[in-house]
Amino acid sequence: MPKFVQVIQDAAVNAAIEVLGTQVRVAILAHLAANGPSTRGQIAEALSPIGVTTVQSALMVLSKHGAISADPPPAEAKSGQRVRYSHNPKRIAELHHALGRAVHIL
Repeated sequence: MPKFVQVIQDAAVNAAIEVLGTQVRVAILAHLAANGPSTRGQIAEALSPIGVTTVQSALMVLSKHGAISADPPPAEAKSGQRVRYSHNPKRIAELHHALGRAVHIL
């Protein structure tokens, strides 16, 4: 028996659910929209008691789906260099729209 059954076969809708489907990810997007580019530590501090590890996991998902961007990209950051994350309003709007279509409100 599979652990996870994918009921919705639309990739855009599944991405929207993954990005917008948790309070932590939505809170991170709201923080970045309100405060501008922030480091992982700044985000965790602003969203306390959410820890840095939880924030890092959420940032990876948000980045994977293009909802945020990193400067420099984590793969290019030098040891000790702080990565600053920014939200991508256009991509977030696309994801929101896909979710709206899925529940027939758009």
